[in-house]
Amino acid sequence: MLLELLNRDLRLHYDALLLPFLFALVMAGLYPFNPELPIFGPVLGFVFAAFLPLIIHLREHHAGSLAELVGLPVARHQIVQARMVEGFLLPTLLLILSNLVIALITRTWPSMPPADLMRFLGWALFWCFGFFLPFVLRWDGMGLAAAFGILFTLGTALSLTQFLPPQIHFGIWNVIQKIVVHFGTHTHQHTLLLLTLFALSFHLATRALAARDL
Repeated sequence: MLLELLNRDLRLHYDALLLPFLFALVMAGLYPFNPELPIFGPVLGFVFAAFLPLIIHLREHHAGSLAELVGLPVARHQIVQARMVEGFLLPTLLLILSNLVIALITRTWPSMPPADLMRFLGWALFWCFGFFLPFVLRWDGMGLAAAFGILFTLGTALSLTQFLPPQIHFGIWNVIQKIVVHFGTHTHQHTLLLLTLFALSFHLATRALAARDL
């Protein structure tokens, strides 16, 4: 049934799915003209692709087909599973295709991305998809706005620490720096942390969709 749900999304939302891929592939194709540009294009396309499962859900909501989707003979957690698979599959597929385009142009086999970039992509996937998923599945567009509001509030709170006494301000950032350095140097713990956060996102998203009366 998971494949049927993925096929349904591809059939109904192929136009939304194509845009980030076209953007990233065009940017990758500009490699001969600006060698610094391709990494920006695929990475930004990766971020766009991470939002695609959320966009698909919002399109279902606005088109009035969400009730039809939920009414299919599938459990709601299977719908969330489809969204999670899309959240991982679409950005990964986009990066692979972008690197193949660059490899064909340069006629060199693409090397593995550096560890720092892989960590960045992992967190980008969580913050652009995993964090938003429970909010969007529960409250649609209002949930998206609420999640953005939470992130904005957190960012604002961190920036306002500069107005605190210096010992408190630097103490907060020293703790954050130590956490980042710790997980940056302990790859297995970093991977386990991300997997735990995605598992929590899946659990909350499943409960969020189950709580809706559609």
